[in-house]
Amino acid sequence: MRRLFDTIVLPTVSYGCEVWAPVCSRALGPEIKAMQNIQINFFRQLCQLRKSVSPPIIFREFAERPWLHTWWLRVLGFMHRLSEMPEGSLHLDILKDNIADARQQSHCTNWAKGITKQFQDLGLRVPFTTSTITGINHLGFRDALTKKQQRLWDNVHESPRIAPSKGAKFCTYHRWFSPPDRRCSSPYYELPMPITKLRALLHFRMGSHALPVEQGRFARPHIPRNLRRCTLCTSGAVGDERHLCFECPFFDGIRAQYADLYDSSGGAMRSFMWHKDQEGVSDCLTAIFQLAET
Repeated sequence: MRRLFDTIVLPTVSYGCEVWAPVCSRALGPEIKAMQNIQINFFRQLCQLRKSVSPPIIFREFAERPWLHTWWLRVLGFMHRLSEMPEGSLHLDILKDNIADARQQSHCTNWAKGITKQFQDLGLRVPFTTSTITGINHLGFRDALTKKQQRLWDNVHESPRIAPSKGAKFCTYHRWFSPPDRRCSSPYYELPMPITKLRALLHFRMGSHALPVEQGRFARPHIPRNLRRCTLCTSGAVGDERHLCFECPFFDGIRAQYADLYDSSGGAMRSFMWHKDQEGVSDCLTAIFQLAET
């Protein structure tokens, strides 16, 4: 479904983006926002995720680039082609006028002005001279876009269990589930498995599950996080993802079956979730989910 979506839908929503995408350097209009929502709504429907799972979590989980980034990279390719136009060509004359208007008119909102603003926002040198485009740094632009997206995670709290309620879900995903920069194996969602099993793993990893720590968000009256206790044991601990995987005595038998996974992860949730044996992790979690349902 992901491959079909990228093959069929992405080219449609990207049609002509080389010309219109620079408008995205300003506040996004309703049409652009609606187009972006197509991408994120596809993943929500495909994975059956709650709306409480934010787009940055979904993009990071699937190593997916927001369409906005794709559009900007296509703009750079278009700029490179324009920079090679011969003197006297109609395209070059239009480019010169566009650049001149952007430089001379402070309130101009044309194509060159949008590109100028985007490069400045990313801390990059603007690639315009008075008459053409020079020194386009494709890799630098791509890296700057990636770093800007990464800054969302820079100030996340160190521990999900003591993080403030606002941003706790973001913190939980970042500290316990987000993919490491270097993986030892292919991600779990590329393993052959039934869709119901895969969705259960997706829900668990992205916080769209039925554990007390999540259900307490929607309870009325609201249940404070420290009171969202596990219902499968008598420890009085908060029923969060780590408790389910590592601590709840209800699942001691399953942990014993997968002792090698636990031993080699060193007690770290993220190391366990991204263990090189992703099939083993998937089977272990599935066994835990099935026992919890009984």
